[in-house]
Parts: sequence; structure tokens; C-alpha cells
Amino acid sequence: MRDQLLKRHRMDDSASPGSQGAKKRRIEGSTTPDLRSHPVTGSPTPRASRRVPARPESISSFNSETTSSSAGGPLTTPSKSTRAKRVAIQTMDQLELAEPSVVFELAWPVPHSIRILQDILASSNSRAAFVPKLPALQQILSVQALSDVLISASDPTPADHEFFRHALSIWRQAADVNDTRLDEQNWYPVVRAILNWPLPDPFDAHPSPALVRVVESQNMLFHRNFLPKKPRPSSKQPIEVATAVSGVKVDHLLTFNNTHPALRSHHEDLRRTAYAHELFTPPPCSPLANDIVKNWFVGMVVEVKAGDQTSLKAESQLALAAPAVLEATKRFSVGCSCTQVCECQDWDPATQPPVVGLLVDKHKWEMRIAYWDGKKKIRITQPASAGDTSSFEGVCRLLLLMRSLKDWAEEMVVPFLVSQLQARTRALANEGSGGEGSELEGGDD
Repeated sequence: MRDQLLKRHRMDDSASPGSQGAKKRRIEGSTTPDLRSHPVTGSPTPRASRRVPARPESISSFNSETTSSSAGGPLTTPSKSTRAKRVAIQTMDQLELAEPSVVFELAWPVPHSIRILQDILASSNSRAAFVPKLPALQQILSVQALSDVLISASDPTPADHEFFRHALSIWRQAADVNDTRLDEQNWYPVVRAILNWPLPDPFDAHPSPALVRVVESQNMLFHRNFLPKKPRPSSKQPIEVATAVSGVKVDHLLTFNNTHPALRSHHEDLRRTAYAHELFTPPPCSPLANDIVKNWFVGMVVEVKAGDQTSLKAESQLALAAPAVLEATKRFSVGCSCTQVCECQDWDPATQPPVVGLLVDKHKWEMRIAYWDGKKKIRITQPASAGDTSSFEGVCRLLLLMRSLKDWAEEMVVPFLVSQLQARTRALANEGSGGEGSELEGGDD
């Protein structure tokens, strides 16, 4: 996946100043990697012996902050998007050599926890195929009229009626945003409407807090201590995200609500124990530098983009954010106080829950799964279509997927989190006072 992405985006740079000379240098010095077909995904997979250089020759056209025009004119400074693309390419090329390494392919045999998520995605696709076919958008007079068509066609229950109405609302809203050609911020309400499904019962007099909370995180940096690090000897520094992409951030997070009845008492026990041992804060649960969100476990990262010019940046952000979530959850489980590369060995990668990543590019939604494959490697699966908002059926797929993912989180992930909260509380209760809870104070620079 990584090689295909880089090839596509390097081709887009051919129109930039100085690109002709760079293209010639790439042709003269390039080599063709030996690719094999992966037994599960069918996608090209590099041979195990292939090494990825930290500074690939293929990005030599970006070696300087300035470029000259083909006519020999004055030097010009690349645009912000060009600099961001250069750093994104550099980031993706370095991930395979980072600590922990990040590999963009599925392991064989496929781990059981990953097969469950793949089955959830396939199930949402098959169930959406039974959604009644609709007339063309221009023939629909109103959402209510279309809702009546659906009711007469499929005879749904009241819950189905609510589902259809919500899907229709999202479909129409997405069409309006797409027609006006607005930027990614205008897609956020559409994304949140899908992420927040299923909606709470409006007639419940005493509603319980939702287990999963949608957090708008556009301005929340991931703490650099949890990011994949450069290969030794400079392993204390994160791989290149630099100033061109303003650090690692994603647009939305799905976090586990620590006020939900399944988690509240365990979080409170941990907090009381931490304060009793003179810790400034409880041990962090997430890689976010935000003082509040760092105490919430993260289950999903969502990046939203609108246009091909920013898609590689979105890929690199997702490829850094998901491993950071895995690393933070692992460190919480281990109970370590590592602040750079974690060398702890007392943990089982097979017990760690995977992290779901969603990349939204206008109408199109893609899903990835990040998970531990051993103690030094993280794998991210090939992108799989999760649905789209350009059709009613695609919206239904997305809503069915979100409901199934939240059911999976409640059944599979929450018991793991409860056990880790209990174990960490017991460990702190047996320790003397110390500064373990304040290791990451101060956030990211």
C-alpha cells in the first residue's frame, strides 16, 4: 500500500519547478523492487530482504528548501503543500525502519481479532445490499417523501424508521457539501453524524452515558513520546513529521467514556490510588497531550480530507496516530514509566486490542486496522472500502458498520480495559509514593 501511494503522489509532482531534472535523476538511479503477491490480500508485498533507505533517492527532488525554474530564473520557495508532501513521503519511507517498525501489510495467518473486524466490515456490506433501491436524487422532493417510500417498500420497525431517516439526512447533507465544493471542515458534521450512530433514545428519562465518545481533535497533538522513533542511534526523536505537517493530529477520535457505568468505578479507583501515592495525575491512557483526553482510552482514529492534494498527508498522519494509540495502551498495561523507546518485555502482544483507522476523503470512506505483530512490529492492513456518502446504500453501510464496531468494542475491548485498570490500580496500591504519574507532564513541544 505504501509503495503504491508514494508512486501515485510522486507522479503528481511532475508539474512542480525543477521536476524535470529530478525525474531524470530518478530514472537514471532507480531500481525496480521485486514484488510478490500477498497470499491474503493479493496486493504487492515487498520481499523480506528488501531494505528501505531512510533517505530514499526517489525524493531527491525535495532535497532543498528552494528550487530553480527550468528557465534558469531566480530560486523560488516550494509551496506549503509541497513541503508537507515531502515530509509525508519521508515519513512513510522511514516507518518500516522505525522503533517499533510499521509495516503496511497483513500478517499470515490472520490474527483472530483482525478476522473479527474483517467479518464485521463484510457483514455491514452484505446487510446494506438489502436496503430498498431509491429513485434518483433529483426526483426526491423531500426527506419525508422518501421516508414514506421506504416504509411502504420494506415495512420497517420503528427502529428501522429512525435508521432510514438518519441515513437520508446524512445522504442529503453530504450531497449539499459536495455540490458547494467546500473544504474538509464542512464535512465534519457529516462525519460526526455517522460516528455518533446509534443515537440515544430521545424518550429515555434517565439515559445512560454513551460508551463511546466522539472527540473533535483537530487541535490536539499526539505526544511525541508515543510516536514511532527513528532507528538508532537517534531513536529518541520521532520520525520526520516536522513543522511542515505541524506534528501528529487527526480530526476525530472515538474514545471510551470513563463515565460509563462499565468503566467509571474502575477509573475512579485508579485516580484515588494515584492521588493517595502523591501522583500529580493518574497514568495516561492515551497518547494525546491534552490534559483531559490523555485519561481516556482511544479505540478509533479518523482523518478527514477533501481533495487529492492532501491525501498523502492524511495517510501519514493515520500511519503515525494508530501506532501511537497502540503504544500508549501497551505502556498502560505494562505499567512502565518509559518516555522514549519502550524496551519492556513483560506483556503479550496477542492480548492487546487493535485500533481502527478511518480515512474520509469527501464521499469515500476507507477502513484500516492497526495491530501488534510481536513486540517490535506494528502492522496496518490494506485499505478496505467502508462505505460512501454519495449513495443511500453507502450511508447505510457506514451506519451499520459503526453500530457493529461499537458492539464489538463493548463485548471485546471493554473487558480488557477493565482488567488493565484493575491491575494498574493494584500495582499502584503496592508501591510507595513516586513520580510515575507525572512523567509526561507538559504535553508536546
